[in-house]
Amino acid sequence: MPRHLTQSDLLEMLSFKRPAWSETEEYFISRYVDAVPKVYSDKYGNRILYREDSRVMVACHTDTVHGTGGLQKVISAGGVVRLPPRSRSGCLGADDTAGVYAALRMIQAGVGCTFVFHRAEEIGGRGSQWLADTYPEWLKTFDVCLSLDRRGTGDIITSQYGGRTASDRFAASLSDALGMDHKPTAGIFTDSANYAHLIPECSNVSVGYANEHTPQESLDLAYLERLIERLIAVDWKGLEVSRLAVDEGDWTSFDLEEIWERDSQETKGGEGE
Repeated sequence: MPRHLTQSDLLEMLSFKRPAWSETEEYFISRYVDAVPKVYSDKYGNRILYREDSRVMVACHTDTVHGTGGLQKVISAGGVVRLPPRSRSGCLGADDTAGVYAALRMIQAGVGCTFVFHRAEEIGGRGSQWLADTYPEWLKTFDVCLSLDRRGTGDIITSQYGGRTASDRFAASLSDALGMDHKPTAGIFTDSANYAHLIPECSNVSVGYANEHTPQESLDLAYLERLIERLIAVDWKGLEVSRLAVDEGDWTSFDLEEIWERDSQETKGGEGE
């Protein structure tokens, strides 16, 4: 990653349809993530940029819910990215290309967090579950896992699967640090949920996409750019940590597809993880 990423790079990133373990996802990772100096691939395929002095993990995922791999056309107009009319693609894939892009921008800006690019989130959070099962003691060294994988423009997630994963005090401190009037709310599932029994504050912040998992998915570019600027400026050591890392739910007893379908019907496709 020798040069500063721009919105043109983001549009290129969105052109890759990346079902978990597809050739397109592998190429995307090699092109954008493996280009990061000192990034490490664990035995499952998650990519990790580890900072020894950091107690904050920033998380995203590299796969999308596309049914097939390959390339797609995207259009940008009025500060919003969408699929073009009559596109045969099943979704834009801003879930979670927006999070990957934000994480890469933070790395380029020298943000001193640990970054994890998870595999197979869209098929059950398998990459994060593998990390939780394989390296629980390492994960316990973190105070915060913040996923960049929430729909909309105003949410900081404090519960997932109906169980508390982050405290309201943490959410308030992050909201204050971002200065964008985010509010604490309940989420569905993303990788940070798999660490709730190991890491005290496991959250997720809106990255600007809407109508995810559908052909109507869109991405608010202006919001995402402002969010990235604020994420770069956050004092990550100053966030409030008050939740105890304990199991507050049986994360494996839920059917993700059923939950996503129900949530989509309730919100008419207006939100995401």
